[in-house]
Amino acid sequence: MGVPIHSADDILAALRDHPEWRRDLLKALLADPLEVEEIRKKLLSRELLALPETFAAAEEARKADSKAVWEAIGRLTERFEAAEEARKADSKAVWEAIGRLTERFEAAEEARKADSKAVWEAIGRLTERFEAAEEARREDRRAVWEAIEKLTEKVGRLEEAQERTSATLRAFMDATEKRLHGIELELDFFAGKSMEIDARKKLGNYLRTKVRKIRRCEEDVVDSLIDTALESGLLSEEEGDELGEADALIAGKDRETGELTCVAVEVSKTVDKHDVERALRRSKIFLKASRAAISRNAPEFLQVFPRPPEKAYALVVGRRITEGARQEAKRKGVLFAKYTNGHDREGG
Repeated sequence: MGVPIHSADDILAALRDHPEWRRDLLKALLADPLEVEEIRKKLLSRELLALPETFAAAEEARKADSKAVWEAIGRLTERFEAAEEARKADSKAVWEAIGRLTERFEAAEEARKADSKAVWEAIGRLTERFEAAEEARREDRRAVWEAIEKLTEKVGRLEEAQERTSATLRAFMDATEKRLHGIELELDFFAGKSMEIDARKKLGNYLRTKVRKIRRCEEDVVDSLIDTALESGLLSEEEGDELGEADALIAGKDRETGELTCVAVEVSKTVDKHDVERALRRSKIFLKASRAAISRNAPEFLQVFPRPPEKAYALVVGRRITEGARQEAKRKGVLFAKYTNGHDREGG
């Protein structure tokens, strides 16, 4: 039965209904080149029609790119082969160096083993020597402790003897110190007495700037003077005792006025404020006692005091004077004479 064909759609519908017709139709169409071209123009778009040319151009470009790629691959291959050769040469040098290092390491290892053996042998010898020394040290330690024990016993006995000796020596030193102290006191006493006697001899020299024509009152005259003043009631017992303790009592003429004056003297190695005050106090007592004795017309005093004294001086004599005593003497008018065996005088 025939199929009516009026359009291309009818053809396509018939081919769907009769697929077996497709091959025969295709052969019929491809048999005529003009028909084929016409069909292509109708069936294909302009882009599809130009596709072979585009594909051919792309193929040419691909071939050109492929050629460039292969050329680059060739150059890379050459560089790789050169690098591989260099790597092989470097590898050979490295392995040769490794070989040499291995030989040196093995030689060093052999030397180390030899040194280690020598070290251990030396350690062994040192160990033997140390053990021998340790044994000797133990023996020495035992001997030392034995010697220490013996020495301790000797020291103990020596300490006991030393203690007895020290006790004896302390007793001797105490006794000697007491004797020396007594001797020092006696020497000081005699030195003071010697100084006092020497100073009494030089009173004229010490007083020459203030008093002339001095007369020393001897002990019996002083005692009579004190007794007479006590009997008159013008002198107390305390004043009499203090006047009797004066180192020297002098009568003479005052150089400025020519009037009769009296002097009380105190002698000390180091003159202090107490010496100054004592000399001043005794000079005042001496003046009062002298006037009291003269008022009784006692003949034993006429050679010393032919008339009552008008004033009194206080004199301190010493090797040195404290600053406080110097200021006190200056303030109260007490004279100071520096004792230098009569070669120098100092007033104060």
